[in-house]
This record gives sequence, structure tokens and C-alpha cells, in this order.
Amino acid sequence: MTATVVVCCVMCGRTALADKADHHCRPNLSPADLERLQREAARPKLGSIFDLRQPRRRLLPAPTVVSVSAPGRLSGLARTVREANVGERNSTLHWAACRAGEMVTEGALRDPWEAARSLAEAAEHAGLGGPEIAATIRSGFKASGVVL
Repeated sequence: MTATVVVCCVMCGRTALADKADHHCRPNLSPADLERLQREAARPKLGSIFDLRQPRRRLLPAPTVVSVSAPGRLSGLARTVREANVGERNSTLHWAACRAGEMVTEGALRDPWEAARSLAEAAEHAGLGGPEIAATIRSGFKASGVVL
């Protein structure tokens, strides 16, 4: 005589003999529950998600950190200011001046006046006026700890 094995607990996956009503995690199973468990055990099961033999996903390589030179970063800041939309030009200039001031503070740029000139030319190209440009650049540099 062959004993029928039934999954006793879906959560833990343990099995028990079907003819015993005393299962470890479900004491006193009723005959109806025992019959239901036997039917479920007889059904073909899909494998776990890891058994489906699908090709493994390739992991993307770690992002490469590109080191951009300080003059390259400064020209990028100037380009951003030059291309700023009307209504955003002054705030964009202030943002760029803060970033340029941080570059001076970090030691990436040695001459803060070179950065200020580059940003001022870009701001003039964008259509800002002289006094407004000087005040905004000065404010951005000051926020980064650089006094012009």
C-alpha cells in the first residue's frame, strides 16, 4: 500500500501523510479539508518563478562617472545661461553663478573673474542688462562663499 503525501501547509511547504489527521500546523483537519488538500496536491503545479528557465536578465553596467574639466563645466554653464528662456534668464544666471562659485571654492577654477566674465557674456547674449547681470553673478558667487 502506498501512502499519499499531501502538502500540509502552503506557507511552510511541509508535507504529511494523507491518512493522518494530525498535521503539524493544522491540527484536527476535517475530512473535507484533507480531501481538498489531496486534490490540490494531485494537480500539476507550475514551477516557481525561478524554474521557468527564462534567460537571465543582464545587469546594466555601473554608470560611468565622466570627469569633465573645469573649463568644460564652465562652458556648459555659460551655454545654459545663453539658452535660457525669457522669464528664466535671471534665475538661470544665478544658478550658474552659484555652480561656478562652488567650482572656485573647490579649487577647480582658480580665477573667479574668468568665470564671471564667461557668465556675463552669456547673460548679455541671452538679453539681460549690465547692472542686473553684475548683481546676479555677485549674489551667486557670494552664496558659494566667493567674494568678487
